[in-house]
Amino acid sequence: MTTMKIIKISLIFLFSVFQLFAQTSDNSVLLNIGNSEISKQEFERIYMKNRYIGNTGSDISIDEYLDLFIKFKLKVIQAEELGYDTLASFVSELNGYRDQLAKPYLTDQSTISELVQEAYERSKIDVHASHILIKTGIDLSAEKQQEFYKKAYKIRERIVAGESFSTVARGTSDDPSAKSNGGDLGYFTVFQMIYPFETAAYNTPAGEISMPVLTRFGYHIIKVHDQRESRGSIKVAHIMVAVPRGSSKATEEQAEAKIKIIQEKSLSGEDFRKLAKEFSDDYNSAKNGGELPWFGTGKMIPEFDLAAFALKSNGDISEPIKTSYGWHLIKRIDKKDLGNFEANKDELERKIFAGKRTEIAKYKFIKNLTEEYSFKVDSSLLIPFYLSINDSSLTDGSWIKNRNFEDSGILINFTGNKLTTGDFKSYIVAQKGLKLRGSSKDIVDKLLSDYSARELIAFEKSRLEEKYPDFKYLIKEYHDGMLLFEISDKKVWSKAVEDSTGLKEFYQKNKKDYMAEEKIRFLEFTLHSPEQEKSVLKAIKKGRKKNRKLAYYQKYFPTDTSGNSVQVESKEFYLTDFKQYKFSDLQKNLSKKYTDHDGIKIILITKLLDAQPKQLNEIKGLVTSDYQNFLEAVWEEALKENYKVIVNQDVLDDIISTIQ
Repeated sequence: MTTMKIIKISLIFLFSVFQLFAQTSDNSVLLNIGNSEISKQEFERIYMKNRYIGNTGSDISIDEYLDLFIKFKLKVIQAEELGYDTLASFVSELNGYRDQLAKPYLTDQSTISELVQEAYERSKIDVHASHILIKTGIDLSAEKQQEFYKKAYKIRERIVAGESFSTVARGTSDDPSAKSNGGDLGYFTVFQMIYPFETAAYNTPAGEISMPVLTRFGYHIIKVHDQRESRGSIKVAHIMVAVPRGSSKATEEQAEAKIKIIQEKSLSGEDFRKLAKEFSDDYNSAKNGGELPWFGTGKMIPEFDLAAFALKSNGDISEPIKTSYGWHLIKRIDKKDLGNFEANKDELERKIFAGKRTEIAKYKFIKNLTEEYSFKVDSSLLIPFYLSINDSSLTDGSWIKNRNFEDSGILINFTGNKLTTGDFKSYIVAQKGLKLRGSSKDIVDKLLSDYSARELIAFEKSRLEEKYPDFKYLIKEYHDGMLLFEISDKKVWSKAVEDSTGLKEFYQKNKKDYMAEEKIRFLEFTLHSPEQEKSVLKAIKKGRKKNRKLAYYQKYFPTDTSGNSVQVESKEFYLTDFKQYKFSDLQKNLSKKYTDHDGIKIILITKLLDAQPKQLNEIKGLVTSDYQNFLEAVWEEALKENYKVIVNQDVLDDIISTIQ
């Protein structure tokens, strides 16, 4: 993310309200700025969000904040007058923010809360289950679904009657892996299975068989073997010696011998990270010392998972473990428990919104809207659709040629919205190539349900500002924050960076504000043996008399091929930096000896330089920042001159008395 983008987001958040609080509906005018009026309510909302300075707990006074608020509004008003909010890029970006902010308002929040709580309760438990899958395809008619259900039910009856689940799974399941694992899925936890399957597994007691459960893959029969308390998550490093599938016995034995050699090296104290980098065949993790991302139940193959969680303490290393990938040594790095609800809430909610179970909340939301808006459908007008649309005619579009449709009939009516059969027909035409299965009635009813939901949500979305004052202000604050960024970038930030002439002029006028401290210029002699000290001091004594420079000493100590000659360098340090040499006496021609990690060194001070302004290229970032502040101050003064600002003192006094 670029610096400018970060600044933009920060400015938007600065004037955004996320923690809602009790508000009056008092729209008394607090400020008149030019032709714009700013209400008491708008100011109060933003002040209550931003009154606290950092994490200190101290709050900014209303008078102080009012000054900041006026400057903010002046800039926004000017941006509006310049048409920044009409630019296509601005409108598109604001609409993108609006779509994101609208999401919580377009779903049933009580259902979301229930789903989050349910997910947390399930995350406390790991389930070990097997399943049998009977594939059904998608969008089946009710009759076809019933046929598949009966097939699944008969298979379940065989197991209930005593047949082995794994044997029946191998013979009947449409899950290809059942041939080798008898349908055993190992342990899993919340979000690792499709939601209806997950629900059935968590609701089936250990040792019992579920009734057939329908998902988009088909019908499942689930046997729950065990339920255990969550083990949390773990972080490990591993070393793998790969054994490709179908390898000979000799290859497998060589891999086992190699992992045991590596184990001996680790037991003798060799660094596990280095061993992983040198020997591991898992090249992705080897470059990071064998480290794997944090994982919990169901993320790793069972043998690896079992061995990793069996390690008792950080630093413990497992015995060699055999998996389908080869041999592994596993080292525990860290482990953490699940944590409480509050610690997991945000992540659980994110996963719910990213997955299919939000459909439950959307369905409830749409159902509520149909009641709120007295949603009605004239079913008699659907008859032409029922008679003309089937799965093939929908796919190839031929249905529209088979019958004359009356386009003006009011099919849907809600809160003044009237949608005709022609509107519905246009919607279906736009679904070109859509594949639905079932009877004609099933297909048309599904299309009507989707169309109705779309229109209801679009209508609700258009009313959010009217219906929810907090959403209205939130969008307003994003709008103003974006405008503040755009105009500040134009007037201050980018201008300061691009205006090299103005920057130089600013620097020249304010040089005294960028004074460097005194400098020390010196020669540094690096010795490679104590015996060289005498010759160096002799050279310094000779050179002092004639104020010799670097070239003289370099000629005196020419470089030889052995690399053991005295090396001479000229250096210049600020006084503060020079203090690392711990010299208490600083004067020209003073020589001192000291020792550091490079060996013996002798310093000869050649010049003491007075404080002077730093060069622009040394401090360009600092000067640019100060120039931006200067430009902003000039701009703010100009705004105050161009726009008349009137504060309604009575309203301000009322705010002060109410809040303080």
